[in-house]
Amino acid sequence: GDWGTGQDYMARTEYSWETEMAILKTAFAQYDLDCNGVLDREEIGAALHELGLDSSKAEIDMIFEAYDTNKDGVIDLSEWLGQSSPEFRTAVLLAFKDLCE
Repeated sequence: GDWGTGQDYMARTEYSWETEMAILKTAFAQYDLDCNGVLDREEIGAALHELGLDSSKAEIDMIFEAYDTNKDGVIDLSEWLGQSSPEFRTAVLLAFKDLCE
């Protein structure tokens, strides 16, 4: 997908690891629309759409291939935190940056 200039943004931010994890956890909770503790394909698609990223089936398939490490068909919080690419993290941090200001 097209992640824009995320790495440039990250180079200019001063988020600590703890702050970044807190933002990612907040984003996970917001995207977990049915509050069942995992993200399914529909929720990931909605998250990508909300972030202004490619939410095609192919993109969602790529995310599940990378994130769903136990291959159970959903992404749990530990998978979400452990597998986030720098570009995806940047998109999430940009979307939730007001939490840090």
